[in-house]
Amino acid sequence: MSHSGDRLVDAKAILEALSELKRRGNKTVMAELESIEPELAGYAMEELSLVYQRLSRTGARTGELRRLYRQIESLVLVAIQALRHAQRRLWEDEDSPQSPPPSPDSPA
Repeated sequence: MSHSGDRLVDAKAILEALSELKRRGNKTVMAELESIEPELAGYAMEELSLVYQRLSRTGARTGELRRLYRQIESLVLVAIQALRHAQRRLWEDEDSPQSPPPSPDSPA
Protein backbone atom coordinates (compact mmCIF):
# COMPACT_ATOMS: atom_id res chain seq x y z
CA MET A 1 0.00 0.00 0.00
CA SER A 2 1.37 3.39 -1.00
CA HIS A 3 1.42 6.06 1.68
CA SER A 4 1.16 9.32 -0.17
CA GLY A 5 1.44 12.42 1.94
CA ASP A 6 1.74 16.08 1.21
CA ARG A 7 5.28 16.09 2.66
CA LEU A 8 4.61 19.52 4.03
CA VAL A 9 7.06 19.28 6.92
CA ASP A 10 10.67 18.99 5.85
CA ALA A 11 13.91 19.17 7.81
CA LYS A 12 14.03 22.94 7.30
CA ALA A 13 10.65 23.43 8.99
CA ILE A 14 11.71 21.24 11.91
CA LEU A 15 15.02 23.06 12.33
CA GLU A 16 13.28 26.45 12.16
CA ALA A 17 10.82 25.38 14.85
CA LEU A 18 13.56 23.93 17.05
CA SER A 19 15.67 27.05 16.69
CA GLU A 20 12.70 29.29 17.49
CA LEU A 21 11.84 27.24 20.57
CA LYS A 22 15.40 27.39 21.88
CA ARG A 23 15.60 31.13 21.21
CA ARG A 24 12.20 32.10 22.63
CA GLY A 25 11.57 29.41 25.23
CA ASN A 26 8.75 26.95 25.77
CA LYS A 27 6.58 29.29 27.84
CA THR A 28 6.63 32.08 25.24
CA VAL A 29 5.91 29.73 22.34
CA MET A 30 3.11 28.02 24.26
CA ALA A 31 1.58 31.40 25.16
CA GLU A 32 1.68 32.47 21.52
CA LEU A 33 0.12 29.18 20.45
CA GLU A 34 -2.58 29.70 23.06
CA SER A 35 -3.46 33.08 21.56
CA ILE A 36 -3.48 31.76 17.98
CA GLU A 37 -4.90 28.26 18.45
CA PRO A 38 -6.58 28.22 21.88
CA GLU A 39 -8.26 24.83 21.48
CA LEU A 40 -5.08 23.10 20.31
CA ALA A 41 -2.97 24.74 23.01
CA GLY A 42 -5.54 23.86 25.66
CA TYR A 43 -5.54 20.25 24.58
CA ALA A 44 -1.73 20.12 24.51
CA MET A 45 -1.44 21.69 27.96
CA GLU A 46 -4.06 19.35 29.46
CA GLU A 47 -2.38 16.26 28.01
CA LEU A 48 1.07 17.46 29.08
CA SER A 49 -0.25 17.95 32.59
CA LEU A 50 -1.62 14.40 32.63
CA VAL A 51 1.71 13.07 31.38
CA TYR A 52 3.51 14.93 34.16
CA GLN A 53 1.13 13.51 36.77
CA ARG A 54 1.67 9.97 35.51
CA LEU A 55 5.42 10.46 35.39
CA SER A 56 5.39 11.74 38.95
CA ARG A 57 3.77 8.49 40.10
CA THR A 58 6.76 6.51 38.75
CA GLY A 59 8.90 7.58 41.66
CA ALA A 60 11.45 9.37 39.50
CA ARG A 61 13.34 12.22 41.09
CA THR A 62 11.97 15.74 40.65
CA GLY A 63 14.87 16.90 38.46
CA GLU A 64 14.43 13.96 36.13
CA LEU A 65 10.67 14.56 35.99
CA ARG A 66 11.23 18.16 34.97
CA ARG A 67 13.73 17.18 32.26
CA LEU A 68 11.37 14.56 30.85
CA TYR A 69 8.41 16.93 30.96
CA ARG A 70 10.38 19.67 29.24
CA GLN A 71 11.57 17.24 26.56
CA ILE A 72 8.01 16.05 25.87
CA GLU A 73 6.71 19.63 25.88
CA SER A 74 9.45 20.61 23.42
CA LEU A 75 8.59 17.69 21.16
CA VAL A 76 4.93 18.77 21.06
CA LEU A 77 5.77 22.44 20.44
CA VAL A 78 8.35 21.69 17.74
CA ALA A 79 5.88 19.42 15.94
CA ILE A 80 3.14 22.05 16.04
CA GLN A 81 5.47 24.91 15.11
CA ALA A 82 7.06 22.90 12.27
CA LEU A 83 3.61 22.32 10.80
CA ARG A 84 2.78 26.01 11.17
CA HIS A 85 6.07 27.09 9.52
CA ALA A 86 5.58 24.63 6.66
CA GLN A 87 1.98 25.73 6.14
CA ARG A 88 3.01 29.39 6.13
CA ARG A 89 5.71 28.64 3.56
CA LEU A 90 3.17 26.78 1.41
CA TRP A 91 0.79 29.76 1.53
CA GLU A 92 3.61 32.14 0.65
CA ASP A 93 4.59 29.96 -2.30
CA GLU A 94 0.98 29.94 -3.50
CA ASP A 95 0.76 33.73 -3.18
CA SER A 96 4.06 34.46 -4.88
CA PRO A 97 3.81 35.47 -8.51
CA GLN A 98 4.88 32.74 -10.84
CA SER A 99 6.65 33.40 -14.07
CA PRO A 100 4.13 34.04 -16.81
CA PRO A 101 3.61 31.32 -19.39
CA PRO A 102 5.63 31.80 -22.57
CA SER A 103 3.89 33.71 -25.29
CA PRO A 104 3.07 31.86 -28.49
CA ASP A 105 5.56 34.08 -30.35
CA SER A 106 8.52 33.28 -28.12
CA PRO A 107 11.10 30.82 -29.42
CA ALA A 108 11.04 27.39 -27.84
